[in-house]
Amino acid sequence: MVGVDRLETEIAPLAEQHGLSVYDVEVVPYGRATLRVYVERAGQPGVTVGNLEAFARVLIPYLNLKALFPREGHVEVSSPGMNRRLRRPAHFTAAVGERVGVTAVAGATGKTSVTAKLLSVTDEGIHLESDVLPFVPFADIVRARLDPDIRI
Repeated sequence: MVGVDRLETEIAPLAEQHGLSVYDVEVVPYGRATLRVYVERAGQPGVTVGNLEAFARVLIPYLNLKALFPREGHVEVSSPGMNRRLRRPAHFTAAVGERVGVTAVAGATGKTSVTAKLLSVTDEGIHLESDVLPFVPFADIVRARLDPDIRI
């Protein structure tokens, strides 16, 4: 099985051919390996179940043809969702101004979690509107997700 970065590089042009962009790729290696591909509609909000299903129908044979993922593995195609995981600097950059939930390594005290507005992104990390974690280096981020403030 190839690495996640190579999988994303290989899958991205196929997604673009179907009007989608790859947001993230992850492999869950436990038991029967699972490849999760998170896609968005290129340049448009929202992705439909039909978009996801159509892309899955071409992605699985493509992975098999190129021997990029084990045939006995499981492939999932999904939207990253409203509470999408933030993993790469580009994910954080796209979320500037939004509320995010961040869990980070905090020195000898272990982990600290906050929910705060993401103010800015630098090459080194993220700046939050938080007294607890005003700046978090990328290397210290354990987990981060969008945490939209939805009011009805």
